[in-house]
Amino acid sequence: GWDSSIARIFEKHNYYKAVKDGSQLTREEKEILTTICVTYLNKGIPLWIAMDGKYLPTRPSRLSTLFQVALALHGAEMTVGYEHRDLHGSNVLLAKTSGKTREYRFGNLSVVVKTFGREVTIIDQGYCRFEKDGRAHSHDPNEEELVGDDDFDEENVPRVSGMKREMRRLMRQGWHRFVPTSNALWLCCLSRLVLSKDYHTSKMYTDRLLQHDRDVFRSLLTARSIGSWLNSNDVQELLKVVATTRHLS
Repeated sequence: GWDSSIARIFEKHNYYKAVKDGSQLTREEKEILTTICVTYLNKGIPLWIAMDGKYLPTRPSRLSTLFQVALALHGAEMTVGYEHRDLHGSNVLLAKTSGKTREYRFGNLSVVVKTFGREVTIIDQGYCRFEKDGRAHSHDPNEEELVGDDDFDEENVPRVSGMKREMRRLMRQGWHRFVPTSNALWLCCLSRLVLSKDYHTSKMYTDRLLQHDRDVFRSLLTARSIGSWLNSNDVQELLKVVATTRHLS
């Protein structure tokens, strides 16, 4: 299953057939193919491909995926003032894992998340912002990179193209500034993919329960950061579905 998904990616880029038939690849094609191999063979498949139903077949497995992303972002926010700033469905990879849980520690707080056999990796740091040795590092995009429009869904959550407009709005005082709201917005946008009514959720959700989970993640729209969102009562209750939290002595 995983190999066939990777093959579909290659076919989309017209490289799989070239390799299979022994065709001569250009240098640029070889570089791109190498990047694809390293990324997807080592780390997993893009989240948007995993939405076909068999990789994340249950409500807990989908919640686990979203909370793995949320907790990783929260830790990075706390330690290095991190923002990803481009967290769409191709930049979150899902890989098989034999580990039943993943632990996230924040000071003396331990959060252990059930993996359901799937481990999340966040990739593509080209637009990210972080701090090192007291200095902020960030990418200052040009106008062409931020072409987007007012693209929102029926619940006023920005789609990926709409997020470009939101990023322009959030960073209007400078891309070097730490604006963790961006992580919250991207996670909200990502949750629309994972909890979409179009991706086999009818097999694992009642309409009411699906809307409940979507509403909890929609509250990210008004969150200052991932951390502030995680501390809310509704989120803590939902987190209990897939994780245990305890204070370390």
